[in-house]
Amino acid sequence: MFTSDGLIDMHLQRGKHKFKRGDMPGALAEYDAALLLAPEHAPSYYYRGMIKAWMNDTAGALADYDAAIQRAPDEGRYYRVRGLLRDQLKDNHGALSDYDAALRLNPLDAELLMKRGMLQSRQGAYWAALADCDRALMLQAGDPDMLNNRGVVRTHLRNFDGAISDFNAALNLNPGLAKAYVNRGIARRGMGDLKGAVRDFDRALLLDHHHFEAIMLRASARQKLGDLGGAISDLELALTLRPKQRQIQLRLNALREQIVPLRADAAAEREADLIFQQGYRRAANGDHRSALSDFDVTLTLNPNFELAYAARAISRRTLGNYAGALEDCNAALRINPSMLELYLERALAKQGLGDLRGAVLDCDRVLADITDWEDAYYVRGCLLAQLGETRRAIRDFDVVLRMKPQFTDAYVDRAIAKARCMDWRGAQRDVNTALNRDRNNTKAQAVHQWLSKALIV
Repeated sequence: MFTSDGLIDMHLQRGKHKFKRGDMPGALAEYDAALLLAPEHAPSYYYRGMIKAWMNDTAGALADYDAAIQRAPDEGRYYRVRGLLRDQLKDNHGALSDYDAALRLNPLDAELLMKRGMLQSRQGAYWAALADCDRALMLQAGDPDMLNNRGVVRTHLRNFDGAISDFNAALNLNPGLAKAYVNRGIARRGMGDLKGAVRDFDRALLLDHHHFEAIMLRASARQKLGDLGGAISDLELALTLRPKQRQIQLRLNALREQIVPLRADAAAEREADLIFQQGYRRAANGDHRSALSDFDVTLTLNPNFELAYAARAISRRTLGNYAGALEDCNAALRINPSMLELYLERALAKQGLGDLRGAVLDCDRVLADITDWEDAYYVRGCLLAQLGETRRAIRDFDVVLRMKPQFTDAYVDRAIAKARCMDWRGAQRDVNTALNRDRNNTKAQAVHQWLSKALIV
């Protein structure tokens, strides 16, 4: 005689299998069959509730979670899923109650501690939120999303230094975390560092061109800095993303009324912008010679277009015209000295001209304000190595690799610097790491052969 328990388990297993295949109606039918056999079976309600949630039947999912909890009130995962669904539905009171119950039953659930912390943060209970974030990170140290979340809470508490420390740590672990740049920008704005905030919003938008919050925040910061043209450009972009938001149009109209055109010939300025965009696309596709022609025309039409000087500097340097690149960098920085990223481009131009000391000074200038830009540390490390200052170079490469452990060339350059300091074992470790990450890296292969010929072990 078959037992009902065996049949119930069979339906549950079938339901899980169908769920994994994406057959939601089939999975739902299996859990229905299990409940026909055992109407008091709590796990069947739990699994059926999850399927209903996947199918956007939130009322049905909540009813099933209620039924599961009524039948097994000491099962933490039931409160957990109901809390997550209530949180999603903006039922803050119900979600918090469920999170509390789930965490009483399983106090080591780091993810749920963070969920409860962020819910409390949205309700304005920032100290309670911070306590949950701290506990979550004690259980799951080194999680970039959790570090970002704690940074948000610290920002609300106006602990801007602590917040920026969290965002820096998150970005060291995940340099592609756009929201951490946005949130660090907010913290910097809170400290009054509007230029630093704009740089962070810029970096977020390099990762996610349509990050609406970053666009709006940058528009506000630019407006406060007096960059009305930049603010208008941001609001125009925001309006393309959300054309029905009347408030954006009202802000845009107000700014347009304030701005005084820098040139009488507005048509020529618009034409310059169009030609610049064409040149920028050509340069991005590797056609720097055609791009140079476009940038030349752009600057004839609008001699104050600093971005065109910056773009032409990059194309000139790429084509080996280091003197021209340096001239363009200087022109752009005379118009807009806050373009800190351009100091790094000027450093590369100076390197090409043999002015290594001047190039290092430009890197120093960048890193005085942008302390977490791994490219600037890498370029400075290479320059210092060329100057024979190998120990300083190694320190810069160390910083790069803490920020970006996958940066293969930094391992190779550090290996060379270590070999020059007679640290043969360290050099061998670095070049082996580089080859493990990229077997086809010709630079790493050449350094490996050089070390092998020198009989370095």
